[in-house]
Amino acid sequence: METQYSDKLVTISRETITFNHYYLWGRKTVPVSQILKIEGMKPDINNGQWRIWGTSGPGGWMPLDWRRPSRDRIFYLYYKHKKFQIAFTVEDTPKAEEALKQLGLMG
Repeated sequence: METQYSDKLVTISRETITFNHYYLWGRKTVPVSQILKIEGMKPDINNGQWRIWGTSGPGGWMPLDWRRPSRDRIFYLYYKHKKFQIAFTVEDTPKAEEALKQLGLMG
């Protein structure tokens, strides 16, 4: 499995995206085939800038990131067949965005 992008928070490969601090002591891996799209948003109080870990509103979850308030982008992962979302951050936004674009997940 070839890694497209990796940091302490997330690992993006051609087949999966792994969130390293999704659960209290564990990770969550999502197959790329289950992802409809990923959108990047400028962080603000309404979309989770100050949410360090936990729910991101009805039907969503944010993996742990102590530095989320200072990040420049929050990514929202939308599943193909679920209304559930994952809102996540990365350490190097330009590199992560490029990897997601290469996978066809971002426009």
